[in-house]
Parts: sequence; C-alpha cells; structure tokens
Amino acid sequence: DVSTYSANNISDATLEGIEVEYSRYFGVWNFSSNLEYLDAYDDNSGDFLNGRARVSANMQLGRDFKDVYAGIDMKAEHGRYQSAGQRLPGYGLLGLSLVYKISDNLKLSARLDNVFDRKYILNQATSVVYYETEGRTAKVNLQYQFQ
Repeated sequence: DVSTYSANNISDATLEGIEVEYSRYFGVWNFSSNLEYLDAYDDNSGDFLNGRARVSANMQLGRDFKDVYAGIDMKAEHGRYQSAGQRLPGYGLLGLSLVYKISDNLKLSARLDNVFDRKYILNQATSVVYYETEGRTAKVNLQYQFQ
C-alpha cells in the first residue's frame, strides 16, 4: 500500500523476460556471467512490480593456483521499482574471494564484499526511510568435511 508502505498481495501478475548465461575458460582463468532482462507487471494496475529490477548482471573471474583459488566478482542492477512507479538508483558491487585447501578435508576461505563500500538501496520503508544494506564486509570461514 503506497500510503502506509505495508505489503499487500497482487492477484494477477505477468513476469516475462530473458536470461543469458556465458562461461568459458581463458587459459587458466574461469569466466562466467549472466544478464537478465525482466518485465514484471501487475495485470490489474499495469504498474511494474515493486522490488524488481528490469536489468541485472553478474560476472565472475577466478583461477586455481595449486591449493589456492582466487576470484573476483561483480554484481550490477538497474534500479528496482517501488510504489507509484518510483525507481531506486541502480548500483554495482565488487567482491573478492580466496579459498585455501589445507587438506582434502579442510578449507579456509576469505571473502570481501562491497570492496569500494558503496551505499546502495534495495528497498524503502517509507518515502524518506530506506532499508540498510551492508557496506564493506569481510568474512572468514573454516570448513571441515567428514568422510
């Protein structure tokens, strides 16, 4: 509901689009990407559905160095639509990852998301208050697999 910013169900909606994926090895580098175009409409009002981006894209580039995997990835999104046709700003994020295979059963991984600490908006609570998104975030994980 536009006036109260509360969720409501849509009785009839049409979502049509296309997604294209591509992946390939360039020597020792593994590249993968996808691009999505989406038309998502409320069949009753004709409005674009809230919280949906018309265009989004992802790309990953990675490489194995013996027991270490290093990767870089990018996510970009055309601004999501909100109530009454308002469109939030688009954004692009960059991430880095490393995975070290300590043994056949043990891996240590590290990840840095939103490398450039971009401020971006995925949704809004009211006309002037937006949901918080993560800034630059570092994560470390130790994984043991029982055999």
